Amino acid sequence: ASPAWSPDATQLSFTRDGVVYLVGSDGAALHSIGLRGADPAWSPDGEHLVVASGVDLVLANSDGSNPVFLLKLDPAKYTRVSQPNWSVTRKTTGSSIAFVVTDVDGLSSIFVLELEAKSFKAKTSSAGELPLGCGTIGASSPSWAPDGTLVAYACDQSIAISAGDGSSPLSIVAVDNPTLSWSPDGSQIAYSSQFGDHWAQLHVMNSDGTVTIELGTGPGSSDQPDWQPLP
Repeated sequence: ASPAWSPDATQLSFTRDGVVYLVGSDGAALHSIGLRGADPAWSPDGEHLVVASGVDLVLANSDGSNPVFLLKLDPAKYTRVSQPNWSVTRKTTGSSIAFVVTDVDGLSSIFVLELEAKSFKAKTSSAGELPLGCGTIGASSPSWAPDGTLVAYACDQSIAISAGDGSSPLSIVAVDNPTLSWSPDGSQIAYSSQFGDHWAQLHVMNSDGTVTIELGTGPGSSDQPDWQPLP
């Protein structure tokens, strides 16, 4: 589950039985890096991975070595974290990891943890919840725009976009239970749509919500898309 392309497009990370694996873009050199967790996300320089583990995020080198915990969430309030997504790194402000937090009532929200530019250490001891107003089903599947200024996400039964601090949220298209990924050039968003007992299907649209195309991936349920960066 949870495929994620490396920034140089040469490797794909994914999880199998709760362990992170890497495989070459041609399907060769499959191997486990021993890092336990879910939903791996690459750092912008390709040297680190972050995974969700219980109610914490674990940061490690891309070979699985030197894992460290990043969060201090209250397990009495929250049951799990998931779906981390790493923004582009800026020399002065660093980078941010957006991720999903599910509370004890089952409602999901998106939090953002800011990291220092060079060390990837958390700037504060806590992450901040984005004020997105998704109070029916919740917010999930965050995906940063390539320039790091905007974040797209699933909000209740729609796809929405906001500024990186959660301000100016805007619903752009109605979609059932989407998972999504912003394209490397910023012009499109790939997403899955799953209604009722039907299989999830992949679509792509312009990043303003216009011109939706179903990709036709064949029989079976298709979700968790991720764009491959091209040289």
